[in-house]
Amino acid sequence: MTAGYGAGVVFDYIGERGAEDGVWQMTRPGGSHYLIGYGGTIEVRYDRLHLHRTNMIGNLVGTFNDLAEFMVLTAQGKLTFHTSTYPLDAVKVAARKYKTS
Repeated sequence: MTAGYGAGVVFDYIGERGAEDGVWQMTRPGGSHYLIGYGGTIEVRYDRLHLHRTNMIGNLVGTFNDLAEFMVLTAQGKLTFHTSTYPLDAVKVAARKYKTS
């Protein structure tokens, strides 16, 4: 998808089961890897961060207890999720659809 250059920004919403490893192959030098998911272990060579100028940014939305409650509500069928898939070149269309004020 990036013609071998890698993505400038990668969001990892999973953070486990191998997703955390694949992110580094997707992020180009000078790019940013946002860690959003819980779990998993990340092992990164220093040269990846320094020589490649890759950024690693952790995000925390809610507490671990919030996540546990979220999972329980999902298992009980009390939450529903709606997803849409857009081609990479339609990012502006997708952003407009979900823009909040």
